[in-house]
Amino acid sequence: MKKILLFTILTVLMAVGTVKTAKAQDNIQKYTGKIGQYEITMFVNFSMYDSDSIGYYYYNNRPNTKFKLIQTEMVAINAHGSMHVVLKEYTPKGAHSGTFDGQMECRGGGFQGKFTNSKGKKFEFELWEQYDF
Repeated sequence: MKKILLFTILTVLMAVGTVKTAKAQDNIQKYTGKIGQYEITMFVNFSMYDSDSIGYYYYNNRPNTKFKLIQTEMVAINAHGSMHVVLKEYTPKGAHSGTFDGQMECRGGGFQGKFTNSKGKKFEFELWEQYDF
């Protein structure tokens, strides 16, 4: 009887974990655009704020090199749904290599601002949410 109860509890816990994972995956947003002249693709889940990573991005000419993104700030700017967002970029080896600091238009699907690389050089970035994946 104890084995059946334990099995049932474990099955329910595994199912709950699966539901949480599915919900997290459902919140992934795809953005495409540019940092300066460089085309990029970004996948983020802004609902994963407390996680050690909310997503990644890659340069379109190097899709196998993915940079991990950690959200460090997200603050409402106005009642229209604009948010100030700061994302820290990390290389595949874990080195901090850049920062996205910009404004996200929650209703319009855009994210734009300044990207600063590890050498302090600043680039304008402009990304637009994609719904084709």
